[in-house]
Amino acid sequence: MNIFSKVFNFILNFIWKIFLGIGVIFAAISILINFLFVPRLFMELSHKFPYFFKNVLFSWKTTIFLSVLLIVFVGGVFAWQYFAGREEAEEIGTQEMASGADISSWQTYRNEEYGFEFKYPSDHTVYMGVDQEKPLLIPATAQSDNVSIATREAMVFCCEPTVLSFSVKVTTKTAREWAEEFLKSIPEWGPELPPVEDSTLAGKPAVEAKGPGGYNPPYRLIVSPLDGLLLVIIQDGNDPLLNQILSTSRFIEETAGRKVYRNEEYGFEIKYPQGFSIVPSSRETISPDSESVPSLAMYFAANEWLGQQLNYPTIGITVSRTNLSAKQWIEENFLVGVEPGQYEPYHGRSKEITETTIGNYPALQFDYFFASGHSQHTVFWNKDTIVSLSNNVTGLGDYEEVYNQMFSTFKFL
Repeated sequence: MNIFSKVFNFILNFIWKIFLGIGVIFAAISILINFLFVPRLFMELSHKFPYFFKNVLFSWKTTIFLSVLLIVFVGGVFAWQYFAGREEAEEIGTQEMASGADISSWQTYRNEEYGFEFKYPSDHTVYMGVDQEKPLLIPATAQSDNVSIATREAMVFCCEPTVLSFSVKVTTKTAREWAEEFLKSIPEWGPELPPVEDSTLAGKPAVEAKGPGGYNPPYRLIVSPLDGLLLVIIQDGNDPLLNQILSTSRFIEETAGRKVYRNEEYGFEIKYPQGFSIVPSSRETISPDSESVPSLAMYFAANEWLGQQLNYPTIGITVSRTNLSAKQWIEENFLVGVEPGQYEPYHGRSKEITETTIGNYPALQFDYFFASGHSQHTVFWNKDTIVSLSNNVTGLGDYEEVYNQMFSTFKFL
């Protein structure tokens, strides 16, 4: 609000108070006159000026004109006070946020499980749920996959509070795909959806969409990849406090949302995302083309699929002890087959085997095709040990991003 606006508002406010005071005085005088003089004076004047009283003072045109004038005046004053008040409140909020830049007294919520943290005021609660019976907020833990903080916590139990929430999603979708699907799921948007634009969150790539604010649809949606998972941030309203909290969020590099699988027997380790579990494989041979039995076979599955009798996507690990070179091992256990588009059903690996380097280790990569899907393979070797990591794609999706991140963390002990 500039100096001209402040002076103008001061003058209008002063004039409004003067008119209000004059109105009160005239009302008091009018009541007094009504009891003392009006009946006799009114009768005398109406007899002296009958035309004026009948056709001017009490005509319907005069009544309508004065009514409209009064409504416009009063409505204008109240509208001015309302919007001027809002502008002043927004300015105060901005000033408070600027003056509150020192957040040294704030606490830090740190999520060790998924690798992110943010600061928040000491008199607020980061919660993962609500107990409506007591009522109370259930504080979030370092392993919570859905945490929130509200501007006014009392409203959580009765109303639609303004909330900033952080949630972790296990999905095969990209950040943009997830955001676009989420926006379509909110009927209040109607046919006009806000654009999903490239952005950053704590220096890392993300996508963002903004709306008008409110419980539905929200003011801000941010989706950022988190080691094969997605970190989804939803902010209900354009609130200075929530903006300040969001600005303090960052990723914990040493945690980065990963767990470590370490195998001392075969001498390797690999990191994998939270939200995935290790499941023993029932496969008896290295591949459908092979008669060789693997020394170790297992896969990583997203927790959302566990217990379901479905052909869901996985990340597999196969370990073999052999005297063969890595390329000979591939050629013996994965035969070159017919690739998609030639005829159905197709089966077998791609002819091309790509040589690459991942970290400090040489590796071979190839694709394998079969009737119900396909798999991507990355093969590492050390002396007589061959470790094959595979992204097993099915009709229910794939975890290519998880796969790429996992093989980049592989190392021999």
